[in-house]
Amino acid sequence: MSGTVRSKATATPAPPPAPTAGKITAGVITALISMVLCAAAYAGVIATTRTVYGWIGLIIGGAIGSAVHRRGCGGAVTSTVSAVCSLAATFLGQYVGFTLLAAHDLGLDPVDILLHHSGAALTLWQDQLGFVNLMGLVLAPVLGAVFPNIGDTPKRL
Repeated sequence: MSGTVRSKATATPAPPPAPTAGKITAGVITALISMVLCAAAYAGVIATTRTVYGWIGLIIGGAIGSAVHRRGCGGAVTSTVSAVCSLAATFLGQYVGFTLLAAHDLGLDPVDILLHHSGAALTLWQDQLGFVNLMGLVLAPVLGAVFPNIGDTPKRL
């Protein structure tokens, strides 16, 4: 036996494979489905509680970003789509929620308000837009863009 000490070669791990067209498509579809579900849930919360919770935008951004991440679809394209879908879900949830409230208070059909009186619903949404609601709209896309790219932290040797 010789007196030499053998050490493990330290090699950097191979980079993750580049997203393929199939993964990008799956990420976009996941973001769009999550957007519709989150907007419907947010509108339901607003219609049920008659209160707008702006911080739900953070939850929406995290939920859409996490859904895309769970599909294994990180990357620039899916992060951008996830951010846009997070903003759209937060806005649409608030807009449809206010439409449902206005329809209930006025005794009209919500579809009639959405199609023919959308200006009134937007005015109502704008009047209720406070600091917390604005922060929800601003931070939802940030979390939507960050969450798809969260990866495992590399182990230190």
